Amino acid sequence: MANRTSSSSTVSICIRWPTRKSKELSIRASFMGFRYFAYGSNIGWAGLDAKGVRASCSVPGRVQGWQISFDVPSAFRRLDGGVANISQSAKAGDYVLGTVHLIDDEAEPVLDVIEARGVLYERRPLEVEVDGAERVIAETYVGLDEVRDPALRPSIRYLKILIDGAVERGLAPTYIDHLRATETHQPPDITPFKLAGEGLRWLDAGGLAEHPGWVALYGIVFDVDRPRPAHAFIR
Repeated sequence: MANRTSSSSTVSICIRWPTRKSKELSIRASFMGFRYFAYGSNIGWAGLDAKGVRASCSVPGRVQGWQISFDVPSAFRRLDGGVANISQSAKAGDYVLGTVHLIDDEAEPVLDVIEARGVLYERRPLEVEVDGAERVIAETYVGLDEVRDPALRPSIRYLKILIDGAVERGLAPTYIDHLRATETHQPPDITPFKLAGEGLRWLDAGGLAEHPGWVALYGIVFDVDRPRPAHAFIR
């Protein structure tokens, strides 16, 4: 594939996590596929798994000279604020922590859609430090300049996913504290909803599961089965 930045690779320490309850196992692993550096909601197990993407192996990674922000608009911006982005920093000592996942080639186009490549993000190679010293080239997603808004803040919900993943991956406590100190988005007040007409019902988790194309957020249900082309990644 064009612009391939990875091939057969060996990561010195690879943490395998096929299930939540399994113990983390340090191994040497050779893998055909591509490396993906996740710094947002895909840092941990839950983020990737919820999107139907499985990593063969994962290892904590560090990108020096970059900074994290939340200036890319969420698909539900008014309710959910901004989502994670990284950019080069002029401040000495700035860095971003995350996870380098080893992903099957088949998952590459899936990630591109999920991460809204060409809509909210671009994919680019980045040098990432793993295992404290070794450097590898990994693909990551960086927010497009035309969509970035420095006024955006992450929602409590989104920030929790990121922090939970960082804790799971054992990232530096000082970095996790930095994330916890992030100012969060304040969603608008939502007036109570009244059912109008007969034959309607309130949806609980079971009822929502009957409609894979529906998304619930802050008590509001969105039908994303037929999104506009620019929002196809929501599905």
